[in-house]
Amino acid sequence: MKPLKAPEEKQIDITVMAGHAYRTVWAERHYLMKLALVPFLVKLICFAVVVVYVTREHVWLTGIVMLPALFLEGWMLSHWARTIMTGTHRWPFRPSGNEKQDIVELTSRSRGIITGALAFVVVNYLYYGYQAIMLNALPAELDPSNPDPRVTIVALVIAITGFLLFRYLWLYIPLAINAPLDKVLKLVEPLKLSLRLIGLWLVCAVPAFLVFQIIGSGFATIGGDGTAGLSAGDQVAFVFIQVVASLVKNILATAGFAYAFMKLLKE
Repeated sequence: MKPLKAPEEKQIDITVMAGHAYRTVWAERHYLMKLALVPFLVKLICFAVVVVYVTREHVWLTGIVMLPALFLEGWMLSHWARTIMTGTHRWPFRPSGNEKQDIVELTSRSRGIITGALAFVVVNYLYYGYQAIMLNALPAELDPSNPDPRVTIVALVIAITGFLLFRYLWLYIPLAINAPLDKVLKLVEPLKLSLRLIGLWLVCAVPAFLVFQIIGSGFATIGGDGTAGLSAGDQVAFVFIQVVASLVKNILATAGFAYAFMKLLKE
């Protein structure tokens, strides 16, 4: 399947980009299943360890446990972004028979994939660190009858920083096609771009994620005490659903943002 071309609109049309994302993901579902198999299995194992062993007091350990999964997911999403944005990139690499041309292609691929994967890891590590700081700033126990002002302050800080930094979460996508970092940073510099990108993310990722969340929350309700009250079989199902939801969400969002960056780079 040949990837769709970048839309011709002067601005990022959220519905158009999201429509392209959903259609492309569905058309490439078999390719994505092969591409995501190993990242899925590794993420499943790492996330299971986090769910079982990482407590609120040691949430900073999440980043360490998830490192292999993050790198492989970044590798997968970088391949996926290149597939959409170049129109020629497919995994695995198939030699053309021209050794010189193949070396040039492999060099370009490896540089883009490694850069994109590392950018994905760094962004997620910063997110885990930020999450740990915010959790430590909250009181250990929340009393609805006696609200703590720290909760309001932390919520406000999260909202503001989330809005300001959201556009930088997706830098791995243009970096995966070897776009210069300084050029990419200049592209996402306008603050108003965050509103469109947030809207695009909501349309691409949230519907699929909510479906899996509803299914997963059923297990937590059955357990009565979060994952701690679940049987071993239900815990496995809960972790499985969460990992599938995360991967589907990121694949859809990467597709939508790949089309958005195609438009931005074209301009």
